[in-house]
Amino acid sequence: MLDRWDALAIFALDINHMSHGVANKLFLCGKMKSYEIFKIQL
Repeated sequence: MLDRWDALAIFALDINHMSHGVANKLFLCGKMKSYEIFKIQL
């Protein structure tokens, strides 16, 4: 399971690449909750 900083680093990479690929991978891995948390914090 991803911890807060792993999820944040992945989400930052996703922003830099201007892609939803990582978000989709998080969703497929059942990690959408983490993605949503960081999206809300932006």
